[in-house]
Amino acid sequence: MESWWSTLRCAWFDEVVHTAVSIQEPDDFLHDQLKARVWLGRKRKGLGMTMKKRAVCLVAVALQLSGCQHYVASPKKTGTTSVVATSTWDEPSITRYGRWGVDLEAMDTRVQPGDDFYRYAVGKWIDKTRLGPDQIAVSSEYAATLRTSARVRDLIQRASAADESPGTRMLGAFYRSFMDTTAIERRGDAGLKRDLQTIRALQSKEALAEWMGANQDVFARALFPSEPSTDRRDPTKFVYAMYQGGLGMGSRDYYLDSKFETHRAAYVEYMRELLSLAGWAQTDKTADDIMAMEKRIAEASWTSEDSRDFVKTTNYFSVADLDTLAPGFQWSAFLRGKGLSIKRVLVNQVTAFPGIAKVFAETPLETLKAWQATAWVDQAALFLPQRFSDARFKFREKVMEGRETPLPRWQRGIDVLNSEVGELVGLEYMDRYFPASSRAMVEAIVEDLRAAMAVRIRGLEWMTAPTKQEALQKLERLRVLIGGPTTPRDFSTLRITEDDVYANVIHARTLDVEYQNTRLDQPVDRGEFQLHAHDVNAYANATRVVIGLPAGVLQPPYFDPLADAAVNYGALGSVIGHEITHLFDDQGRKRDATGALRDWWTAEDAAKFEQAAAQMVRQYEDVEVLPGLHGNGKLTLGENIADLGGLVLALDAYHRSPGGRAAAILDGFTGDQRLFLARAQLYRSKARDEHIQAEALRNPHATKSFRAVGPARNVDLWYATFAVRPGQREYLAPEKRIRIW
Repeated sequence: MESWWSTLRCAWFDEVVHTAVSIQEPDDFLHDQLKARVWLGRKRKGLGMTMKKRAVCLVAVALQLSGCQHYVASPKKTGTTSVVATSTWDEPSITRYGRWGVDLEAMDTRVQPGDDFYRYAVGKWIDKTRLGPDQIAVSSEYAATLRTSARVRDLIQRASAADESPGTRMLGAFYRSFMDTTAIERRGDAGLKRDLQTIRALQSKEALAEWMGANQDVFARALFPSEPSTDRRDPTKFVYAMYQGGLGMGSRDYYLDSKFETHRAAYVEYMRELLSLAGWAQTDKTADDIMAMEKRIAEASWTSEDSRDFVKTTNYFSVADLDTLAPGFQWSAFLRGKGLSIKRVLVNQVTAFPGIAKVFAETPLETLKAWQATAWVDQAALFLPQRFSDARFKFREKVMEGRETPLPRWQRGIDVLNSEVGELVGLEYMDRYFPASSRAMVEAIVEDLRAAMAVRIRGLEWMTAPTKQEALQKLERLRVLIGGPTTPRDFSTLRITEDDVYANVIHARTLDVEYQNTRLDQPVDRGEFQLHAHDVNAYANATRVVIGLPAGVLQPPYFDPLADAAVNYGALGSVIGHEITHLFDDQGRKRDATGALRDWWTAEDAAKFEQAAAQMVRQYEDVEVLPGLHGNGKLTLGENIADLGGLVLALDAYHRSPGGRAAAILDGFTGDQRLFLARAQLYRSKARDEHIQAEALRNPHATKSFRAVGPARNVDLWYATFAVRPGQREYLAPEKRIRIW
């Protein structure tokens, strides 16, 4: 699933949380620094990701669904859908696609499924869909996200009523503080000037390191993003995890690849503009010096492919040993600034740390302070007068992603709430929009998928009995969380005013840091929900052996209690199967039934798995996502394995269900055809080339068109279901079809 509430999944980080969404680096958008935090909950649920770690993640957040369109029921044909540009967000009237759950009006049946299955499933939708100037992409889950956002907006607009809960009133005050542009312009940059003066006053690198520790979760740029994370050796405990960071453009490729020369030039100009907005004394070389420093950091940094390797990124050190590992950075001062007294840390990109620390040691203090000043202004821009947000939009969204005009301010206001107090938003949403009946139906589908996975494990011809036994133990321990948090966090100490959004954000982030630090002394709770309840998304945490399905995803097109069973299994079933498979993908398989890092595979079975995985890598690398740009098979391996597993599990579970055993023909489509079509339509998408290019750099998911078709081409049943034959473009010879789980 893709959502304009962007998500972040660092393929290498602490708990290796996988999501079903497509993601990209949050710093690439005016308001995506917020959206990254939406799915991460700003670490609230132990996801192990701070706002600044976004800079670390070479695989990071994708804004797939932005803009202001909505789906409305056609006035002429009941159940059809059309895309209509609008400047308001009213709750869409449509509750499902078509009569039984598939959008037949989206299909181009003039095309043979074996010639172009993507066009067959969604061709007419692609032809009629137009991107508005404020959009970089639209996708199939747009209606679900839009419906959820309309509901959140309704909660906010009624938040001033006396009968509303304290939480809802807090949301209303926070939202109004962002929407009141008159108050923002009146306050000007007084708060910013105060904070920049603190940076100016720093007299040593030790003082700067301490300041960075104290402020990396506010608006500072983190050189070594860090936070509490589930211990990979003992998943019942937390450990303090550290990552590589420091890159304002997010991906190292932007600094090192020749095709991004224009991006680098634009970034330098943006640094100059930020320094000017900050009133920072600069020479002609200041911005160039910042760029040169970040390029050196990029050269020292790991690639996104290496960074997702769970074994390579598991390195434990005593705090005292950090000075030996990476001399040149004042580690004690940094941890003092974070208010921590700890003895052990988990270091991820371990060989990058010495090089990054060396850059810090060799860069003049004045350049480092100017670097942090630009970062502070850049990341605070959304909460400042328009001249600041305009500057950020011009680079972050227009240059980096191709967006022509900003999103409506009210939409950005919702993003702010989702970012800073998203758990509170989700709790209010769940109270009003998540019926118990939905939970019961979803639980039944989950158990069908779990049973299907057990059958598949037992029946694997390539896997030996000892490995099967371990895999079945892991599956049995899997915990599935549905809806949202059951033990909500207390926000009563959060200070929110209606006339100072800049201060509100700082208060929210500071409170969150305090909350996270308390977790180091607490046991890990596997029942913690790691997304917000209203997120249109799903996740898997292989270290906790948990998957989660928020209330926000339990709506069309993913789930509809009144839709055909084949549609629910093809849509939500494939998502659930995707998340289950993540526990056994190329990284998930490295965790045992307890979630601990342990090799439980026989050498023979591991070799066979790696052979199939290599075939999966090659299959996606053969895909040309844009002219001259091929897919990154290593980066997307885990997600591609999960996509294939999700589809085959959905099929197996559907066939075991009452609806699958006696499926009727609906509008000429068999049950299996309806399942394949429902899944394919989840991934319909239209996006700007700039966005597709950015996605290819950092997104651990394949392109939507590949996700719609690629897994099906590896499934024998798909060929029989749609009469796909040799000679057609989509045909894969049986020996080339990948079979893993």
